[in-house]
Amino acid sequence: MKQLPILASVLILAAAGPGQELRKPPLSASIDSAVKGITGYDLRAQAPLTDDGEFLRRVMLDLAGYPPSAEQTRAFLAEANPSKRLAKVDEILAGEDWPDFWSRRFAEVFFGNYHDVTMDTMPKVSKSASTRIVGDFVRWFGGKLRKDAPWTEIVQQILEAQGTDTGDPALAWKLSMYKEEGHAVQFADSAGRQFLGLRLICARCHSHPFDKWDVEDYYGLAAFIVRERVRPQGGSSEKDATDHVEVKQAGEGEIDIPELKIDSPIVRAGKPGRAKPVFPYGGGAPPGPGDRMKALSTLMTHKSNTQLPRALANRVWGWLFARGIVDPVDDFKAEGSPPLSKPLLEALTRHLMESKYSIKSLVRSICASDAYQRSSRTEKQVTRADLARGGVKPLNGEQLLNSIRVATMGAPKRDTAQVLQMVSTLYPAGAVWCETTALPGNARQALLLRNNPDIMNWISSGGVLASIKSAPGSPEEKVDEMFLAAVSRPATESERKRTAAFLQACPGTGFEDAYWTILNSPEFLTRH
Repeated sequence: MKQLPILASVLILAAAGPGQELRKPPLSASIDSAVKGITGYDLRAQAPLTDDGEFLRRVMLDLAGYPPSAEQTRAFLAEANPSKRLAKVDEILAGEDWPDFWSRRFAEVFFGNYHDVTMDTMPKVSKSASTRIVGDFVRWFGGKLRKDAPWTEIVQQILEAQGTDTGDPALAWKLSMYKEEGHAVQFADSAGRQFLGLRLICARCHSHPFDKWDVEDYYGLAAFIVRERVRPQGGSSEKDATDHVEVKQAGEGEIDIPELKIDSPIVRAGKPGRAKPVFPYGGGAPPGPGDRMKALSTLMTHKSNTQLPRALANRVWGWLFARGIVDPVDDFKAEGSPPLSKPLLEALTRHLMESKYSIKSLVRSICASDAYQRSSRTEKQVTRADLARGGVKPLNGEQLLNSIRVATMGAPKRDTAQVLQMVSTLYPAGAVWCETTALPGNARQALLLRNNPDIMNWISSGGVLASIKSAPGSPEEKVDEMFLAAVSRPATESERKRTAAFLQACPGTGFEDAYWTILNSPEFLTRH
């Protein structure tokens, strides 16, 4: 993991031309207009824009997965160009950390704990092979983000993936469908939720009680993939398993809607019989032995299917704002709960389609908006989400560990194994999580931060605090440096006075104890 270069923002600004500012994307203004139209939005309660340090910390945690160092924060605060915030967004999106971090966020959507994916083909894929296959997928996906490949292209390649596990890295998603219940029904669940934001699982047994989807919709989606076959290719490193597979289309194969009896006046069972491959938003596969998945890919990525970009826009918004416009992000309903703001969601959807489904362009425009840059601080009591202030959300395991590393050692470090080991006890039994999953914020997390010997050692010998202690300056100036290194801002007057008094009263471990307190504060432990 490389730290973002300090001078990159200056170089980007210089490229815009002498005296020129980077222009805010038009979508940013549309976002701000739509947000202020949310029912209940109170201009009097609207938070001001963040200060530069809070913005820098927020955008780096969101896009790169780690906060700025004191040196980076100091340079950003000193930069006078009014376009520096947009330049910083451009810098991160042009670097390597964004595709690396966000490819793993998408992997969590697709696989859950992507480090431990079961592929129960016949015979099953060995553990070592599944780890390799999913790793190839994550790297492939990161490459797509780096090149700003259209979302439609990415989805199309995932849906149409065929061949061998060493030939097409997009195959990992399909292979993960092979579980106890069968790949076709798992596909209907996953494709609906991950690409369209639809929870179709209720329609597996009966018509959805709170939406328009019926059993025929569920099995109609499953019918697209039912003809695909997985065959072993080569040997295995494990008993009763295979290290290599090949995915091919078969000329036949169907899925039947089961006969179910429903004793309810508000739902109905499906009509038993053969399911026809029909897309939830219209269209189906042509009859005959043709490749049904290519037909689905065409339907899924066609411009007439606005639910694909709508679901993506909502998911990206949720990652950047702590909640989706439709929340949960994978629970769109054609009938029932409306989005927080329909005009906002439609503006994002329109932009995605007009920008050739560019995820980078969407992220850039959102981060440039006033709505994204509002402070999370407010004097008003918050009773509902109206986007009048910045959202507060828990860090994930990687963000937390990197925040501690930056605050104590001055730089982040990609060490997934250590993250998984350190936070493994925080989640309840049976939870599916990985390093990009939001931390639960429970008592065990508090105990980890307060008692972990590694963290204690990083504070005392990591280098950052030692440099602050040995540098010239008054206690008050050293307190400012501590806050700058930990939470990307100088101390407030009361913090400065109180902490300086503590340092003078505790000449032994006063610096370590004070820094430990800052690193256990809600400000440090959240993205705000």
